[in-house]
Amino acid sequence: MPSLLPAHLVLAVPEMRVADPQFNLAAILALMDTRLDPDAQQLFLFPELSLSGSSAGDLLALPPLAEACLQSLLELEAACQKRAVWAAAGLPLRSRWGLHNAAALLSPQGLLGFSIPDPKTGAWQRPFSPPQNFEEEAVDIGGRFLPVGSNARFDLQGFLTEPVQLWVGVPNPEALDRDCGLVLSMHNLPALAYGANQPEDWAANLSRRYNRSVATCSAGPNESTTDQVYSGRACFYQAGRLEACTRELQFDSQAKSVNLSQVQRKRQPAKMPEDAGFMLSRTPFIDQAAPKAQFQRVLDIQAAGLTKRLMHIGTRKAVLGLSGGADSSLALLVCLRAFRLLGYPAEQILAVSMPGPGSSRDSQERARNLAKLSRVSLREIPISAAVELHLRDIAHPEGQFDLTYENAQARERTQILMDLANQQGALMVGTGDLSEIALGWSTFNGDHISFYNVNAGVPKTLLLQVLAWAGGELLGKEGKVLAERIANASISPELLPLQGAEHSQQSTEESIGPYLLHDFFLYHMLVLRQNPQEIFQYASLVFEEREPAEILKWLRVFYKRFFAAQFKRSASSDGPQVTEVSLSPRGGWVMPSDAVSALWLNQVDNLIQGLN
Repeated sequence: MPSLLPAHLVLAVPEMRVADPQFNLAAILALMDTRLDPDAQQLFLFPELSLSGSSAGDLLALPPLAEACLQSLLELEAACQKRAVWAAAGLPLRSRWGLHNAAALLSPQGLLGFSIPDPKTGAWQRPFSPPQNFEEEAVDIGGRFLPVGSNARFDLQGFLTEPVQLWVGVPNPEALDRDCGLVLSMHNLPALAYGANQPEDWAANLSRRYNRSVATCSAGPNESTTDQVYSGRACFYQAGRLEACTRELQFDSQAKSVNLSQVQRKRQPAKMPEDAGFMLSRTPFIDQAAPKAQFQRVLDIQAAGLTKRLMHIGTRKAVLGLSGGADSSLALLVCLRAFRLLGYPAEQILAVSMPGPGSSRDSQERARNLAKLSRVSLREIPISAAVELHLRDIAHPEGQFDLTYENAQARERTQILMDLANQQGALMVGTGDLSEIALGWSTFNGDHISFYNVNAGVPKTLLLQVLAWAGGELLGKEGKVLAERIANASISPELLPLQGAEHSQQSTEESIGPYLLHDFFLYHMLVLRQNPQEIFQYASLVFEEREPAEILKWLRVFYKRFFAAQFKRSASSDGPQVTEVSLSPRGGWVMPSDAVSALWLNQVDNLIQGLN
């Protein structure tokens, strides 16, 4: 007999710890208890692998974790029976066919069964067994044989009149069950700050095109922030209309409730939006339609990644180098934002200025002013004498200002920062940006490495804009003026002697090319998957002020440096992805360090010859 109580769907993102099923179960039960409604039937939708953590990696394959998750699932089953609620939770599930990324559906009567990823989508990864290898229809859970299948369908008798389809990962439209009125999807999508070509939310598209109710729930920022910050976004779409959504990047447990009885009575097809198509932009990483909202999101993602890392290692201190340049200035503001979120005093951030033979007065002044405005601790440690002593020790010719001379300064600064971090019990925060990582514009085991790099996912063109905005957002009018001054300053490593000049004569962009072009190349190669000829054609359209020969010159430099720098990326520090591009060797751009660039360079050379 159907219940007379309304059916409520609760989108739930609980606080969690990676590889700690008992903590995660306790957080799930606590969230349930705060949202229990005696006047409604409730179905709680939790994120993918909510009992183990979706970022646990190969730990999921170890028997203790999978066994502990199963035990927690059985305890959750008893809790659902006691509270008379429904729930969908994720865990690593073992069967005789291997290990599976499973979603369990529980009812007031007990565990109903499991859903695993769709084999048609290839939505699986280590350490899980490929779904296409799964050939059974039931698994043994303590002597009970319960149904299991890919994107499984369940009849929730007494809750909804229409069947429910439960997905792990983003649903494949071709495998949608047309009889199911409600699609439930648990996943682990990262928070990203899209640029000029932001895609439509896949759930909105699916809901509108197939006139379905679609509920999604993503893992949140309490997951590991090694390479990504998961959004914690849970939302409900009815025929393409957003009816409910949680706040993203929240570390505390949160939930949103939807009255299914009401919204499904309003079901009707939504109007198809106009297809904006591909937008050709000079700065494809920047959202020109809503730049300030994007800049806020970038800062929030960076700060969330750092916040999680600080909480995990249990320190209330951070150390970073502050040169007065754009990268280190934004890194300082990210630290400030994270410390404010945590309630830590800004004085616990130690900014270290390390002037060397090439440091200009202007950059040192900018560093001092930013540290003062931010109210962080500032320490100045000149490195010229230490570098000179080191170069004498290795018998480097005096007055020979070559790569060894420059790299010795970068490694001396990194040594100081890491030793200070050890001394202070602090996290040493890196500053290098995505564009520098792509081009290898860093000293291996120098500014290339850190304990956690907050700028690792931010391309230079976007970083400069975020810096100029964040200065005013965090430090008021005076901070805005200073941040804009830093963002507009010439980009220089300041590693060659000044020879009496107040401003450095060394220009990064004169050496390796304009970042405006390199970020354009990077986006079109990795996001749009274009070949050299296509990239050149598009670049020629949007950069009309530049000669074709100049564009091709820097395109060649881009490919040569991108391939040559992979060995540095293979040993890169942890840091959060921010845009569509991640160059992390762990979960982003996977490429051997000794890959050959000849194919790409030959295509560029042919284009150069075509100009003659």
